[in-house]
Amino acid sequence: MFAVQLFRQTSETTSFTGSPELEEAAPLQPVYEYHGRAQITDTTVDYTLKVPETITDPRTLVVVPGYLGVKVGYDNYADAVAQNGKATLILDPPRDRSLRAAYKLDYVKRPEDFACKVAYGVIRAARHEFGELVNLEKVDGEGHSLGGRILAKVALRHPHLFSSTLFTAAAGLEDHNTLDFLSRGYDFTKYELIPGFKKLAETTDPIAAAKVAHYIFRNPFRTLAEGIAVSNCDMRHLLPKLTEAGIPTAIRNFEGDRLTPNKNCSAELGELVDICEVQPNSTIESMLGHLALQIDPTASARYAVDIFARLRDIRL
Repeated sequence: MFAVQLFRQTSETTSFTGSPELEEAAPLQPVYEYHGRAQITDTTVDYTLKVPETITDPRTLVVVPGYLGVKVGYDNYADAVAQNGKATLILDPPRDRSLRAAYKLDYVKRPEDFACKVAYGVIRAARHEFGELVNLEKVDGEGHSLGGRILAKVALRHPHLFSSTLFTAAAGLEDHNTLDFLSRGYDFTKYELIPGFKKLAETTDPIAAAKVAHYIFRNPFRTLAEGIAVSNCDMRHLLPKLTEAGIPTAIRNFEGDRLTPNKNCSAELGELVDICEVQPNSTIESMLGHLALQIDPTASARYAVDIFARLRDIRL
């Protein structure tokens, strides 16, 4: 175990065009970074815990990424959440899982099952390693894209671990099929993925884009299996079960999302969860889209912290 302080200028502020509370500028905190490793079946998974200098929200956030995505894609978002007083746990994709293991028919047919094991295993490992540093007995969970369904399944299998859940631009919240996703995929790739990939390469570690590309192309069958899982998944039936399990739940979508459109925040879904909102753009010039956590992590983090605060009030 080791810690690295990420120095931030505490005079920095973040503002947001949304609720009156979010429009107020908030000072950002220094963040400390801790690293760990979890052993899960035939692989190991690295994870990072971001801890603010002063914790103002006692529930640690566990981010379950889409495609079990590369950590660098969520690193700035996790920093931003921690800067707002909430410890955050993010994970890397499996490090040494062999191609042979990843090609197994069960994994190709049900990639989410392994992803659920990874998410749960990381929470357990982090609780064992850092449980005295932050509260990991009961966590808040956020699932992005395919990570939404993974989070829902993990939370229902282990409801004692979760204080609340947030589904951000989650797949499976509206009627669609594989053909629908293929038709959306062209616009998403052209207008969101390629520009977002370029911005990731420009604004994070120089090798970040290479890590993303390596994860996607190292095993194209795995990538295809996860893509099919995204295009076919439906998680709407899981939402009432989360309520029955006593887990307050929110849905967040973004303006300009071409992959999981804003109808995910319909009145019908709003009846199944405690909060269902479309996050407005932080600037008029740009639409956030599906990759908002990567494109505008500061505003997205501030909005998430506000949602979890409101969910906490619901619990009380």
